[in-house]
Amino acid sequence: WSLERITLVDKNILRIGVYEMLYEEDVPPLVAIDEAIELGKKYGSEESSDFINGILDSIYKSHYKKESVNEG
Repeated sequence: WSLERITLVDKNILRIGVYEMLYEEDVPPLVAIDEAIELGKKYGSEESSDFINGILDSIYKSHYKKESVNEG
């Protein structure tokens, strides 16, 4: 997907979700993902919640997998 194909609403939900996952220590990453999915259901298109889930899940797996490898 190119950025031009992603709706403004979905881009902003993704921004919030990524920020919460990576920088808000008091918000567990999986909670941030769930909140973003719910925002997608409420304010996005029919496909938004699945799209947002896929993107944030991919970021979660790549970021936290690297973190656990570095710790071990």
